[in-house]
Amino acid sequence: MKTNRSWIYGLLAIFLSLILFFYASTSQYQTQARTSGDIATETYTNTIKGVPLVLRYDSEKYFVSGFASEVNIDLSSSNRVLLSTETQESSRTFRVVLDLTKESPGLVEVPVTVEHLTSGVTAKVDPATISGTIGLKKSKTFKIDLASFLSQLPNGADVQLADGDREVTVTTNEDLLNQIAAVRMVLPDDWGTTKNYNGEVSLQALDVSGEVVPSVIEPETIAIRIQLKTEEKK
Repeated sequence: MKTNRSWIYGLLAIFLSLILFFYASTSQYQTQARTSGDIATETYTNTIKGVPLVLRYDSEKYFVSGFASEVNIDLSSSNRVLLSTETQESSRTFRVVLDLTKESPGLVEVPVTVEHLTSGVTAKVDPATISGTIGLKKSKTFKIDLASFLSQLPNGADVQLADGDREVTVTTNEDLLNQIAAVRMVLPDDWGTTKNYNGEVSLQALDVSGEVVPSVIEPETIAIRIQLKTEEKK
């Protein structure tokens, strides 16, 4: 009788041992699977601010204005090396594009796209869309408004332009060109009103309200000489 019981106990022990073995093996496999899954799906992200925006359009036919020149972009990848490569300006392969080639003249809102991004890296652009104006390109010649510039200077100041009375060519779209009332010189930031000046000044196209009209001016700057009046000694 004791022999039978010993035999039964032995079988139970073996059975329990097998159950524990399979349970331990299954638990270890599930743990390894979860760990492998976590590693495979771990994602790294980098944010790049001020990425240049490439505007694609027919620059011979159209003049565009109002579009942002830079965007921010979030790059994500499970591969740190790829992510680092695309983050660095010197090694990145992608570019951010605003394709206007299929748009008609007028106010438009266009989605921003990312081209040539390395496989394994995803991108999210902020803002996702950008608005601006497309217009037919037109140019016109204007004389520089010297009188308005003199009004900003101390009484008695003398201004001499490099080539006497200068004219410049302003390029913009049709609608904006009709809004231009004058082309004026801009006082240099580093110039004080108590000293003479001999150098370059930039130019701006303005409307009747004195607001800057988006345009390209050729030449962009002009050489001038500002001679202040010298008080005679008593």
